[in-house]
Amino acid sequence: MAEPKALISHGLLLAALATGLVSSAYAIVGFLDNFGQSWLVGAFAVSLQVSQYTVIGFFGRYGNRLTIIFKALVFLLLLVLMAGSAVGVYGALSSQLDPAVAAEAQAVSTKEADNNTKQNARVELGTIAATLASYDEQVARLPEDRANARARLLAAQKDQREALLARRDKLEQRLIQLNSAPTKTSADSGSHADGYKALAAAAGWPLATLLFWVKLTYAAVLEPMSLILFYLYNYTRRVGVQPADEPTAPLAPEPKVEEAPASAGWLGRK
Repeated sequence: MAEPKALISHGLLLAALATGLVSSAYAIVGFLDNFGQSWLVGAFAVSLQVSQYTVIGFFGRYGNRLTIIFKALVFLLLLVLMAGSAVGVYGALSSQLDPAVAAEAQAVSTKEADNNTKQNARVELGTIAATLASYDEQVARLPEDRANARARLLAAQKDQREALLARRDKLEQRLIQLNSAPTKTSADSGSHADGYKALAAAAGWPLATLLFWVKLTYAAVLEPMSLILFYLYNYTRRVGVQPADEPTAPLAPEPKVEEAPASAGWLGRK
């Protein structure tokens, strides 16, 4: 059975690889979306990701051997690399979520336009009804014995009446269409923003504001989290190979040197 320290190290490695792959993929896609679909941009994005994970691996493994000034320089380099990757992550999220904002804005604009059209149509229908009523009143004012005058008045109003009636029918048909048409939402545009839309409605925020903070949060958390996991993995590897933890071989016994017996004066030298 593996030791707890080894299990922790392996778990950190798996988590670091997972978050690192996701973060790097978002960063590379974001760079390509923001700066153009070219191999130069792709190579720059890939080199940026490789550089930052190489630096964090070196820092986690050999950080205790560095001077304070060199540690500060390495930390500053990591901040620059991390900021560049965060820009890429933000760009990738923007390319995915910005269509939701545009679709929502289009849906709101269409709804407002339909409401204005309905309001204008109702006002115009009221004007047409008032005009037709005034024409009928003009005819009603003439005595019944003046049939010829009535006929001449109706003949004079005929073209205006027909035009007003045709316009009224057209406006009524338009109102029926607007009332029966389903309301277009961001989901109808394929923006997959129903969850964010419901969250924005619950918070009382515009959808654009909510998605801005979502993108900023992901960009600010995903990249540092992957780097911290890689650092912790390398740190556990460094701690696990300290000399104090290594088994030491037993020392060989020192050879025993026999001392010559001391001579007993001048007699012993003969």
